[in-house]
Amino acid sequence: MVEIIEKNSFSKNELYPILKSYLDPMINKNIDCLVLGCTHYYYIKHIIKEIIPKNITIIDTITPVNKHIYNTLKSNKSLNQGEVKRHINIFYNGDPPSKKYINDTYKVRYLDF
Repeated sequence: MVEIIEKNSFSKNELYPILKSYLDPMINKNIDCLVLGCTHYYYIKHIIKEIIPKNITIIDTITPVNKHIYNTLKSNKSLNQGEVKRHINIFYNGDPPSKKYINDTYKVRYLDF
């Protein structure tokens, strides 16, 4: 799923049956909560919501991860306090990340690791 999401090459029609095959067994077990255990799943949450019943709570991990990063930077006095915007370095060793997730504040570099 992550690879499909990162390439941003999926359509709802393509992804819906795949997600349904993963989610139906859980729905049939009467789950009351679904944890999206990967921050990538935020980008397909709208499709997941169409599949699962409304009584199932979705817990999205992207918000707590973002809060943790913010709090860690703050406690280490590493938050940007200046007026000059900094950039974010992204290193990858596979296919380049999709432009959907990148803006001008990102410097994307290939790194063989």
